[in-house]
Amino acid sequence: MSDDESMERSPRDEETEVPALLDRLGPEVEAGDRGLIETLGLLPYALDDPPVRAEVKAGLMAEVERSRAAATGRLATVERRTRWLMPLAAALALALLGLAGLQFSRLEDQQRTIDELSAQLGRVEADGAELAEMRRALARTDARLRMMTRRGTEFCLLKPVGDDPRFARATATMVIAPERDEWFLAVEGLEPCGGEVCYQLWFLTQGGSVAAAAFDAGEGSQRIELGGKGQVPSGVRAISITHERASEPAEAPVTVLFADQAMTLL
Repeated sequence: MSDDESMERSPRDEETEVPALLDRLGPEVEAGDRGLIETLGLLPYALDDPPVRAEVKAGLMAEVERSRAAATGRLATVERRTRWLMPLAAALALALLGLAGLQFSRLEDQQRTIDELSAQLGRVEADGAELAEMRRALARTDARLRMMTRRGTEFCLLKPVGDDPRFARATATMVIAPERDEWFLAVEGLEPCGGEVCYQLWFLTQGGSVAAAAFDAGEGSQRIELGGKGQVPSGVRAISITHERASEPAEAPVTVLFADQAMTLL
């Protein structure tokens, strides 16, 4: 039986173990012997614990102190190793915040650049469309100029007819190409038709009147230019522009401008 087991026994264990030992010895044990055995069995429990020697106690305390110092050292080491984690985390958070702000600023700059480029592209496209229209107008003007300076080109000056003050200041010039396959008309001073009324250009021939083009005048009596391709009727004796009402076709048109003489370039 070890010392640890004997130290862990309680008085209740004493009451149970000694009778159990006597029972195992059997009835042949005399009564006196049984009393002696009981006394011997209870003797260890009646003695006081032996005193602990000073060197043993000092050794135990030293071991406790060494364990405490080791634990304290490990704790200090852990604290030293983890002490820089919080500043590092704060620094990383600040760095990420600054990076996010920088990225946001760059995105704003990129968006402004995209908006500026889009605006410039819109202006370029608008300028390009305007430039293309100017080029087309220049090409028309150049073609008309070449037609007007060719030998055999005919010019007709249309003048107002009647005393109507609305058309008193109107004038028109008709130019017919030498091959008579193209014509050009420039009109000024006519008032706008107003929707249901329009102006009609006519070629007057020996066989009757041939409609050439219907048009409206611009706001403020602006210059109107018309051009046509196709064979001009043969035997043209005169050219006229009439003012007609579309809602009443049976009503006789009013002649506004008229010309029966032409000038031919030699």
